[in-house]
Amino acid sequence: MSAITAIEPQKKKAGFYNLFVDDTFLCGISDFKLATLGLHVGQELNQAEIDDIQVTVSRDKALNRAAHYISFRPRSVQEVRTYLKSKDIDEGVIEPVITELTRNGLLGDEAFARAWVRDRNALKNRSQRILTLELRQKGID
Repeated sequence: MSAITAIEPQKKKAGFYNLFVDDTFLCGISDFKLATLGLHVGQELNQAEIDDIQVTVSRDKALNRAAHYISFRPRSVQEVRTYLKSKDIDEGVIEPVITELTRNGLLGDEAFARAWVRDRNALKNRSQRILTLELRQKGID
């Protein structure tokens, strides 16, 4: 069994903490997740619980990055997947993040394609061939 030995606020990121297990840095964690998981100094953790914490933190980090990425304009599923891979997010975390974003209506290829065609035609009238090519480059059939 391991124990949480310290929870220290991060210096550059307000609302985030460094979590130490057996005097070794485990991960950075948001204050919300810290409270949600009920973590506190002295708490005993087995390896499965430590792994769950790391997966949860990794998933939250990926979800935040993806949400920030799609906040600028609609994105295709392929664009988000490629972006997360470029940020060294684990493959096992990417699919649940995409599923959650899709389930919440923040990500969807059909809505993306409609918005892309509408916006491209509004800015500069494009031929159907050009639009089709652009959409294929974005991962849309």
